Amino acid sequence: MTRQIPMLFSAAMMQAHLAGRKTETRRTMAPSNTYFNGGAWTKLDKAQTWDWNSAWVDPGPSPAGNPGPYLKLPWLAGDDDPFEDTVHRIYPKVQPGDLIWARESYRFHSIADLCKPSIMTPGSGIEFEACGNRAGDLTVNGGFVLGKLRPGMFMPKWASRLTLRVKEVGVERLQDISDADARAEGIEQIGQTKGVPIWRNYQSDASLLEGGGLLMPTASYHSLWNHINGPGAWGANPWVVVTRYEPIWENVLHLAGRSEDT
Repeated sequence: MTRQIPMLFSAAMMQAHLAGRKTETRRTMAPSNTYFNGGAWTKLDKAQTWDWNSAWVDPGPSPAGNPGPYLKLPWLAGDDDPFEDTVHRIYPKVQPGDLIWARESYRFHSIADLCKPSIMTPGSGIEFEACGNRAGDLTVNGGFVLGKLRPGMFMPKWASRLTLRVKEVGVERLQDISDADARAEGIEQIGQTKGVPIWRNYQSDASLLEGGGLLMPTASYHSLWNHINGPGAWGANPWVVVTRYEPIWENVLHLAGRSEDT
């Protein structure tokens, strides 16, 4: 059975999907999105100090036959002697063929503001932050009054409207991103000067006429990463999982169900 994996996206990145600009995403490597030697990270694994700066990419496959690429991560320090001078394999959890279902901020009908998302069902009525509507607005599909904004991390699977079919997975340093990959990350072109594209600066509200915008796609992505992850996040240059995919505007349950039937 095809794996179905949730992934959170900001309203700006959902808008990039809607505009057809986004076909890949980068996430900092962490125990939540990787396997340690092919299995879950244990408390002991997490308690060690790992030498991320000296890590390197192995294209694979591993001796056990697991596909690459993956990260070779040396032990640096800790309290458990068996780890001393060891190197371990860190695998991305997401793999080609998986279906990622997008989670995003959303609103139900205002009368459901006190209800937990887990008790809501299809047909409850839902609108998405990326569509630009706000609390109190009447929606176009049903005319109900929108309620409070709910974080995407609590979105039920049935409410997801976007499925990403994973085509390729890689591991690299954040700052190794190319201009082509920065564009595929969904950055927005806000104009052009003498035929040269100008890209959005996500850390500035200045318009193109006010001197806003950036000449390089990678500079725009740099600003986006810091906007999402905080000041200095780009400079830290973490190892990231690169996921390239085909966006499909359909709920993952419907898509997977149809695939299983064929």
